Amino acid sequence: MHVFRTLLLALLWALVTVNSAPVGFAQVSPAPLTVAPAPAQDGSVMFILATVEGERIELRQTRTADGRDLYDARPIIEALRGMLSLDETVLTVERFQDGARLSIDMADGKVEANGQTLGMLPEWEPRTRADTWLDSNAIAILTGTQVGEADDGTLSFTLDDRLRPQFDLELWVEGQRITVGDVEPRTIGPVLLLPLRDVVEALGHALEIDEATGYISVIRIQDTSRLTIDPSTGAVALNDQFIGVSPSMSYAEPDNLLFPSPAIETLTGTHIKLRPGTNRVDITLDDRLGGGVLPDAYVLDQAEATPFTFERLDYQLSTQGQQTIVGHAHAGTFNGTGRVRTAGGFSDPAALQPSAITIDVESLRGWRASLGDINSQFRELSGAGTSRVRGANWRRQTEDGDIVAVAAGVPLSGSRRLSDSASLPTFSGMAAGARLIRPDRNEEIGISAASEAGESRLVASAQKFVETNRPRDKAGLKTAQASVDVGVFQGGTANAFDVDAQASGSYRLSNTTQVRAQTAYRGASFLARSGGGALGQETTPSSRTNARVSLDWRATRDWTILKDVGAGARIGVDQSGSTNAQTISVSVGGRIPGIGPNISADLSQARFRNGEGESGSTTNVNIRMFKRFGWGDGQVQIQSGEAGESRDTRMVATLTGHPVTRFLGKDAVVSLAPTASVVSSTGVTGGRLGATLTGDSGAAFGDRFRMGGQFSAAQSLNPDQSAPEIFANLSGSYYVNRYIQLTGSVGQNFSGGTSMLFALRGSAPFNPPRKHTLPQDGRGVLKGRAFLDRNRDGVRQADEPGIPGIVIGLDNTRLRLGADRDGFFTIQNLKSGLYSLGIDRRTLPLGFTVADNTVLRATVAAGQITNIDVPVIASGQIRGAVFVDVDRSGDTTPGDERLEGAYLTLTSLGAGGTKPQHQYAASFGQFAFENVAPGPYRIQVAFGGRTAEQTVEISEEELLVVQDIAFGAEPMPDDAPGGPETVMAVAP
Repeated sequence: MHVFRTLLLALLWALVTVNSAPVGFAQVSPAPLTVAPAPAQDGSVMFILATVEGERIELRQTRTADGRDLYDARPIIEALRGMLSLDETVLTVERFQDGARLSIDMADGKVEANGQTLGMLPEWEPRTRADTWLDSNAIAILTGTQVGEADDGTLSFTLDDRLRPQFDLELWVEGQRITVGDVEPRTIGPVLLLPLRDVVEALGHALEIDEATGYISVIRIQDTSRLTIDPSTGAVALNDQFIGVSPSMSYAEPDNLLFPSPAIETLTGTHIKLRPGTNRVDITLDDRLGGGVLPDAYVLDQAEATPFTFERLDYQLSTQGQQTIVGHAHAGTFNGTGRVRTAGGFSDPAALQPSAITIDVESLRGWRASLGDINSQFRELSGAGTSRVRGANWRRQTEDGDIVAVAAGVPLSGSRRLSDSASLPTFSGMAAGARLIRPDRNEEIGISAASEAGESRLVASAQKFVETNRPRDKAGLKTAQASVDVGVFQGGTANAFDVDAQASGSYRLSNTTQVRAQTAYRGASFLARSGGGALGQETTPSSRTNARVSLDWRATRDWTILKDVGAGARIGVDQSGSTNAQTISVSVGGRIPGIGPNISADLSQARFRNGEGESGSTTNVNIRMFKRFGWGDGQVQIQSGEAGESRDTRMVATLTGHPVTRFLGKDAVVSLAPTASVVSSTGVTGGRLGATLTGDSGAAFGDRFRMGGQFSAAQSLNPDQSAPEIFANLSGSYYVNRYIQLTGSVGQNFSGGTSMLFALRGSAPFNPPRKHTLPQDGRGVLKGRAFLDRNRDGVRQADEPGIPGIVIGLDNTRLRLGADRDGFFTIQNLKSGLYSLGIDRRTLPLGFTVADNTVLRATVAAGQITNIDVPVIASGQIRGAVFVDVDRSGDTTPGDERLEGAYLTLTSLGAGGTKPQHQYAASFGQFAFENVAPGPYRIQVAFGGRTAEQTVEISEEELLVVQDIAFGAEPMPDDAPGGPETVMAVAP
């Protein structure tokens, strides 16, 4: 009865929020109806019908003088639950689906996303004030929609699949499907929540929970680093040193270890991606071998004659943390990389001994090998129960696309503590394995063996995955997966032969309903390796079998007072030795449209009975309510559990304010985000107030020096916990040049002490790198360099540097590749022929462009390398306004007159200058000269029979110059344009 009383109270709370605001939440009143006037130069306004995500809305439309259709975007943004604001000339939209902030500056049509410039809207007509009248292309950019035509011919706006919430998510870790436990991944609004324990176990990391403080730590197996997070504040520490605050932690469920994906990425050292349009979540370890691919001339002939050539030395030296030195070289037909990493920093002399030494070799003939401290990259040793060894591996991709990988060595067995801040990995035993992976990565087989601590095992593995790629609205099989490990064990257990197998599949019954089933069997020998027990059982059982079936349903229309309703049911059976357990759970969720929150509820019950006749059961109810306000987010979670005669109820209410941000100029910014929470559990109630202050100096101290800081404080409202928890960090970095960076930081760490860090990071280039293989028969290699063409002659000179990050592609193909930090790029295995190269202008650094007359073509021949240089020019810009300086202040003021129609001439004053540029000042006297090369210039202005001039200079460090040109006021003759009252003269 206690559980159902909790459910009843929660439902009453949800109903009350329909007509009144919840306690502690601001009352939400309907926004007053406002009508934005159409731009003055447009034609008449008419009302049309449009479709937004399948719902019909009434939309205002007008047509401009040049025949373009504009629409009032406000109803579309509101229908998609976005937040809209107008500030002077800037229209800003915060999307509900992914929390992105996109803006359009209507003065020039510049589009930004989360503060980063995306580009300029084409054919934009400048406006003096922000409004909501946009064409369909601009609306699609702001809202993340695709514009099309509905079945009845009306204009339709449909969300991009990547912005749609997903359900029934599948986790893939390092290319392998994993079976999650009772805590399933889910999305809440724009946030993806994942079970930390399942991800940690799949990666082979270790998980620790401090019951006294609530801190959660992950010890990564690859580098033995300890990442610790405080779930109440999101503060994160690396080896007990505070490094920052993880976002979106108000969505987390710490008791269930369900965390937002950014926190999972930070703690586990992974990259997480939800495949667009699917329910597959890919989790991959960060690739330490990432880098560009840069070939040389005539591949085989010159490669075989190439002497040992040292390319580059990378280094990272610090007072704390690991020291890393990486060298790159090539000789003959081999490319090589050597790495040395210490256990700790200079502040701890005992930790300066090497903890890992690795040599990687790549043959131009297509194979790669590593020697030293290595991680198996293709699960060569997964059947043997390890991934990191001190030994060697070898891998190659065949012409058919199959990947063959072999690894052998002494596996990682633990670590030896050197000091309080550093440890060395220890290795013992022996392991070896091989893997064959098909080109589509959906099928693989392998064999592995290991021997340690008097036990040996030989394991054969196989895995198969099927994905039908059915459309969303088509019924049928979606995915099916099966994997099996068959092992022979000697020494550790009585079983000489054992099996570990699992299978799963998902089937779509309709466009709203999907069923999923999975089953698994793990023998005692495999369980002994993982130490896996079961509910109500302390010892490792003889075997474990489980099966689960789930059914998920999502409504296509509103359901009573709820919208976006979804429900699911799950049944599970687990047999571990003599212990049998059954679980059943039901979940339901939805949203009260308009004023109400998102609501979800879970009800689960588990029963078990072991061989000694002992039995038990648990019942849990979990209700979550989330609401987004204009000032922040609010969340309430109610948990109630019954285990035998024991009952426990817990409620957590959290308020998280949106950061209040203040821009201080030159990209400097400071923001403050407050938080508050109340926790009530079994008659004990407590609270917590906190805030996080962050700041960034931007370019306030110049382009080379930058400072940033974070300060987080939390104060418990409980009388016995008066001391606040404070985490602080102040850091700075100075770029000596493009290859060397000095950094330093000071902060208060998780132990309450002060920590300081100083580091030197950099790279010393000696020769251009070479990373490529021999081309296949009948194919060649195209390589080149994107460079700054200072004199604009199209030919690279010795003093013209490379430009990094530019994406090069071949027209009419899908081949694209980014230039590395020195501007080099290469595209391998091209068929012989003539190609035209294209540059993705969106990837050009701000202030750079490609000349309109640039034509890039290249002929590729079999077995040869074709070199081509890509010239990029500095695209300087001179902007400003021409005005009458009535009050002679020297600056534009409200009383000054803007001179529309003034005639401007831009003349280069440098040697070999370009032709003069001419234009008329636009509305409000504005002018802009684009694509101006660095150098000195003179601007001459003529208006009303008078002239003025101004000298400016463009440099590579300052490509944008804003220069207003002022005229003084004096009596004007009767025959002068504009009347007999004033005439313009050059201001003194």
